[in-house]
Amino acid sequence: MEYYFRESRALHGVVFVAANGFDHVWPDKRNDVSRQLTRYQLDYLRKRNRRKELDRFKETCQVLAERLLATDANTPRWLLVVANKADLYWNEIAAAEKYYLPGSGSDFDDVAQELLSEVGRGNLQYDVLPLATAPVDYRFQSTRGLLESRTQLNTIQCSASIACLAEALEARCDA
Repeated sequence: MEYYFRESRALHGVVFVAANGFDHVWPDKRNDVSRQLTRYQLDYLRKRNRRKELDRFKETCQVLAERLLATDANTPRWLLVVANKADLYWNEIAAAEKYYLPGSGSDFDDVAQELLSEVGRGNLQYDVLPLATAPVDYRFQSTRGLLESRTQLNTIQCSASIACLAEALEARCDA
């Protein structure tokens, strides 16, 4: 973080990638993570992963606020949260919206709103965009067994999602 957010770097915007609980867990950490779960179920793993994601978002927002308040010419103008792996939770997209979207009142949104209040709402454009890069099943394998979720979108739908992200980034870079 220090490398990317230091004052000497030109930083026009920040993309924070979320995964709605479908985070990749490195193979050497899987057994440790599985032992942390009170029940070995996908919902419990996702809740654990979302807590970790929220911690990373808080850290990102803290560093971003420091950078914005430093009144530097290279301050970021936008923050885009990309809720990736939407193909895995498409059937519950409304719940994801309630968690990530600005104004939803969720724990995630509370962190974002605190950032906007601290730096001034007019000083940072904040948006959320769902993303599905590829139709890939989610698999979490540990000594306790396999937890998985099937993709719900196809390649064409995922390609359209990537195109939306490209347009969103292009619009922010042209501004």
